[in-house]
This record gives sequence, C-alpha cells and structure tokens, in this order.
Amino acid sequence: FYPSLNQLTYLPDYQSCPVSEDISKRVLSLPLYPDLEETIVLKICEIINKNSWVANSKNILFVSHDANRAGAQLFLLSIMRHLKSQGNNIILLVINDWGNLNETFDNEFITYYLNSSIKERTSFLKFTKKNKPSLKSISENHKIDFIYVNTIASVDLLPELKSTFNKPIVNNDL
Repeated sequence: FYPSLNQLTYLPDYQSCPVSEDISKRVLSLPLYPDLEETIVLKICEIINKNSWVANSKNILFVSHDANRAGAQLFLLSIMRHLKSQGNNIILLVINDWGNLNETFDNEFITYYLNSSIKERTSFLKFTKKNKPSLKSISENHKIDFIYVNTIASVDLLPELKSTFNKPIVNNDL
C-alpha cells in the first residue's frame, strides 16, 4: 500500500520499515474483493492500459500463489484473458500448483510452476535454490516488460522477481 503502513500519522511510535517503505513506492495496489464485477475488472484493465509503461508493455509476467478456484485467482484469470485478447504475451508463474485451474492455465497461457511436489505444497512459499532455475528459465526465454503479482501471499518472491527481472511490479493487495 501507499503509503507504507508505518507512515500513517494516526499510528503511535513511528518505526522505520525500510523494506515496506521501498515496496510502497514501487507497487501499485488494485482492488480485489469477492463481489467485484467483471465490468469493474474491465475498467481496471482499461485504466492500467492507459498507463504509459503498461500501454507499451507486451510481455507480462503474472504470478499466482496457487491454481485454486478462488477470488484472487479468478480475478487474475480475467485480467490475463483480457490482456491476451488485446495482443499481449502472457506468461504465468504459479508458485504452488495445487488447485483446479491448472488445466485452464496450461491450456491458455505459457505457464511455469515453482513448487510442484507434495512436500513443497505443505510448506507454503518455501523458496529454495532448486526453484530459481524456473525464474532463470523465464528470464532466458521471455522478454518481460512488467510483472503482476496477485496477492500478498506471493510477497516472499518479490526480492527474487526484482533482482531477476528489474521491471515494474503491480499488485492488488500488498
């Protein structure tokens, strides 16, 4: 969020949070809630498309924390479909592969998975050296213009995304 939550004036005892303050300057937060109508999603896409760096972006990396059929993932799916229909190249990184949207993701988009074993699924957002080749593979095989991370559940991956791609990151609920 902007501003960083530690900078809100009504909170007592200001504490420095340099990581939060840095992220708050670089991340765009988008609305996401259960009753969000598709017309609103399309309006959000229209507004994003008018932004100069997004309008010139044709290669978008989307990051989803899993493939579950839930609000954040369905919102992500709607945005990806819309932007793909506008001629953008969509690359999807799914952190944990559980959920029933895997087949949809695989059929409609170039999809990569970080964690795909049962053991890794039980340790949510566990990133190890063996996961890094997936990011490296994406960076070697695809030009990325900007990154959309669908939820705060993916926040642990932000430093790695930043260092690997050095591109703007958009998020709907950081």
